[in-house]
Amino acid sequence: MGKRKYLGAILGKRAKSEMSVGEMDYLIRCSYSRIERTAKVYRAKILLGYHQGESISKVAREMRTECRKIERTVQKALEYGVQSAFRDLPRRG
Repeated sequence: MGKRKYLGAILGKRAKSEMSVGEMDYLIRCSYSRIERTAKVYRAKILLGYHQGESISKVAREMRTECRKIERTVQKALEYGVQSAFRDLPRRG
């Protein structure tokens, strides 16, 4: 629960994602792509919704997923950058 509380504190303050024009263009192209992986298109739509000022819960409702997934994707983009948010982080094993 401590980790969730931490993410809620960061995202609750509406940390604004700073994106360059090139990154915005990349997200828009990915969100409409029919040849990119589904996960990449999904994450692009999440980041675009968040960047447009929509709440985490609204993005989650529109994407038909849970808020936790939206928080993780946005947090990864804020920490590592937009390009890194599309890649999965290494797991154990």
